[in-house]
Amino acid sequence: MKKQENRSVGIFFVINNKVIANLESTSILQPLNGFYDAELGHSEWFEETLFAKYPQFEQYIEIPRGRVVYEIKKNKFIVYLDKKLNNEPMQKKIMKSFGLTAQNTLFRRDSHYTTDLDDIDKLFS
Repeated sequence: MKKQENRSVGIFFVINNKVIANLESTSILQPLNGFYDAELGHSEWFEETLFAKYPQFEQYIEIPRGRVVYEIKKNKFIVYLDKKLNNEPMQKKIMKSFGLTAQNTLFRRDSHYTTDLDDIDKLFS
């Protein structure tokens, strides 16, 4: 990917079946370990912005969420998301929010980005 292509990576939450995304342009990010990744984290964004709009969620961990990164070597976007979000309709919503296509996108899970309670329990057992 050429730097000037100005694609987006970022983080997202899914609230009321809507993807609420915070996009960061790859044109201003520096690659790190072969990836373009957003600088902002879920907890920061939630506390700074989303909590005011969605006070019913006392902690960001309650909200299904994920992250989109760009792997330079594979020339692919990787969407890390909760297993409860890993279905075709939600994948399409996420791709639309980030301007992705099925050809340039891989879907993966990562315990760091998950809110699946059984996985969280495993992390702390």
